Amino acid sequence: MTWLLLGLLGVVFIEMCFLLRLPEKIATMARVGRDSLGLLVSSKLDDGQKEIAVRKASLDLLKATLVFSTRFVLTCVVGYLAYRLAVELFPDRRGDMLRLLVSPAGVIAMIAASACYLWVRNAVRQKL
Repeated sequence: MTWLLLGLLGVVFIEMCFLLRLPEKIATMARVGRDSLGLLVSSKLDDGQKEIAVRKASLDLLKATLVFSTRFVLTCVVGYLAYRLAVELFPDRRGDMLRLLVSPAGVIAMIAASACYLWVRNAVRQKL
């Protein structure tokens, strides 16, 4: 039962990541960083133009990082609330859940279960 509850917590976390479009935000941060690096090595811009462009790119990267961080924290809060709900519904499983959450076996099992869930989720989405 404890393993099932941890698996459900993993599913909640994954769905929140997709709901809040975290993969897109990570891609945005990578794109902004790549573009700003491209500005630095550009031979078409002089030093003054590079300085202005890099400042703007830095602000864009800061904004993208703050948006991602805010959404990630929100995902963690929802995951914690789901954990609290599971503890309230099954108080006798609290100790087992905490032990599994911090044990290497529990972490590996949650990663494996999450990978399986993602595989099934993608297979279902491709069929639809």
